[in-house]
Amino acid sequence: MNVLIAVDGSESSWDAVRFAADLLSPTDEVVVINVASPVDPAIVPAGELAGYASAGYAIPAALRDTGSAGEHDGGSSGSVAKAIIHDAAAALGATEAVVESGGVVERICSYAETAKTDLVIVGTRDPGLFNRILTGGSISREILNQAPCSVLVVR
Repeated sequence: MNVLIAVDGSESSWDAVRFAADLLSPTDEVVVINVASPVDPAIVPAGELAGYASAGYAIPAALRDTGSAGEHDGGSSGSVAKAIIHDAAAALGATEAVVESGGVVERICSYAETAKTDLVIVGTRDPGLFNRILTGGSISREILNQAPCSVLVVR
């Protein structure tokens, strides 16, 4: 089975990693993905990113350090995003670790389609009012609705 696990450094994404580690077999092909979402400075000024991160939402280093997202496969994504994906990939024995930039839902679903993924695994959390306004709702719910394959949402 081809499995894609989305991680962002949040506790809920680590819950998904731990759940997947128990669920998957050694014959599964596992890819871990982290998507750095560009932040519009008109919506969230650079000084506000620290508060956003302290509220429990992971801010990839690409956003924190440069204000823009990194490139595919690490690029300039910074040490935080690389550490998140490296740790998750190591915990799962993943065959590939990918750092993408852009819209989180779009990049995860696009990668899942291109890679002919059988299952996407994501964590979920209450996004809070600020994040619902910023993103338009729950990332896990949007992935569930748009993914080209089955989706397992871990609570």
